[in-house]
Amino acid sequence: MADWLVVVGVSMAVMATVGLIRQAAWRGHSLVLFILPVAGLQQVQENWEAYGRLALLRVAGLAITLAGLGLMYVDYRENATIPSMPGQVVSGAANITSSPFVRSSEAALLMARGEGHPLSGRLHGTDLTTPQATLVNGVLTVHQGNGVLPELSVSLLLNWSAEAIRERRTLLVSPWEEQAPEVHLSWTPAGQQYPETRIISNGYRLDLALAPRDPGGFSGTIQLVLPDEKNSYLVGDFTARTNHLRYRNGKVDAAFDHPDTLAWVAEQYLQTQFPAGVLQNVDVENVILRRAAGEGRVEVRLIRSDGASERRQLGLEKTPVGWAVTPGSMTGGRQPPPEPPVQPEPVKPRGPATSEPLTDLLALAPLTGTELTVRESSGRERTGVLTRVASDRLWLRLALGAGNAEIAVDGAHIDSLGSRDGRRWQVATPTISDTPPPARPGDDPVAPETPYQALLGRQVRVTTGDGKTQEGRLQAVEGGRITLTVPVGAGTVEYFHALPDIVSMEAVR
Repeated sequence: MADWLVVVGVSMAVMATVGLIRQAAWRGHSLVLFILPVAGLQQVQENWEAYGRLALLRVAGLAITLAGLGLMYVDYRENATIPSMPGQVVSGAANITSSPFVRSSEAALLMARGEGHPLSGRLHGTDLTTPQATLVNGVLTVHQGNGVLPELSVSLLLNWSAEAIRERRTLLVSPWEEQAPEVHLSWTPAGQQYPETRIISNGYRLDLALAPRDPGGFSGTIQLVLPDEKNSYLVGDFTARTNHLRYRNGKVDAAFDHPDTLAWVAEQYLQTQFPAGVLQNVDVENVILRRAAGEGRVEVRLIRSDGASERRQLGLEKTPVGWAVTPGSMTGGRQPPPEPPVQPEPVKPRGPATSEPLTDLLALAPLTGTELTVRESSGRERTGVLTRVASDRLWLRLALGAGNAEIAVDGAHIDSLGSRDGRRWQVATPTISDTPPPARPGDDPVAPETPYQALLGRQVRVTTGDGKTQEGRLQAVEGGRITLTVPVGAGTVEYFHALPDIVSMEAVR
């Protein structure tokens, strides 16, 4: 933006100056006055109609130029105050042309000399002395160095899964191929802590072959010539591991700080804690590495030869010779093999043949506070907690919405009862007889009118002998009791009151 302002401003000033000079030459005025800024101010004021617009255009051009220069200075100051952050430097290009070294006879001679020999080469001008290779997450990496970040490395993004390689696999890449795997060349400059990486997309030559060797690695051969300015190359046979373990003189480096190192140390320790042949498999489930504190933790699942499994947790610490299991830190134990599921007992069919006869509701008093299912003669079932029992009825507490409601169930309408433990009771005889007493001589053959019939269907207030009152709609008066319907939530609940328990009943509206 600042650059464009400077260009536009200078162009406007130059155009305006040329226009002023032409006007001055046509009118016979001095040309020098219009070349120097401000020198021709008096001449412009005296001949404003001829020079005014061009003078304003030159002033605007100079102002825009100064604004652009100011923005450029501000940008320079802001970029200069940003401190350089240490870290990895990554550079690369999508279109890389092959260097002469890739096709040179020198490279061909190096490939011929190294073929069939252990892996060797030169990366960014430094010869490889102790190279190591890994194939992890589809990336083949050849590196050198004992730190967490290697001093030298070259990575090929093959996208080959180690589990999918069941037989020999080869890859040939020519310098003129465009759709080639990316190659990352990394090196640590002298005096720096973090490496620099160059990404190469094409222009290199590669001849790679990999074959499975054992469950933990692959054997391979490689010829790689890179088009960088240092003439980097790799050639020879190698063994690639499928983990991040580091090796020294053919042995695992237990001092290398990586979760794979802790997992390997834990596995080796567990193999010494059990007799030979007892452990069938050791599955590492989780590794926690605290590099700054020099400690870690490994969680494993052990499978025994008898099928039993157990989980163990081991604490590790960094010692002068490398990572080791902390004495006495192993926890966990054996877990027996899962037992076969227990088949539930078949539910006994309901019916009078499997039910206990019940002649008195008071026999249910010991079950107060337990959950019962009451089945009425009409087929209706109610499930609730038994709260009270009388000789002619019982009370259940039902869960309704977010609260509870207590209802009374007339014993004359109960057909059977059941509990959650499978016990059932069959009501043998009604506790209240619906048969009217025999008529006495002289009695009026016309039955007396049942009380409260006039209040049927109305909202009433009922007062019982214990002093409690309840409002509801009188639904029925029969069988020596009344039925009261009380709205609860979005529904209604029926309450039953025996006529002898009612002290008074009055209409409320």
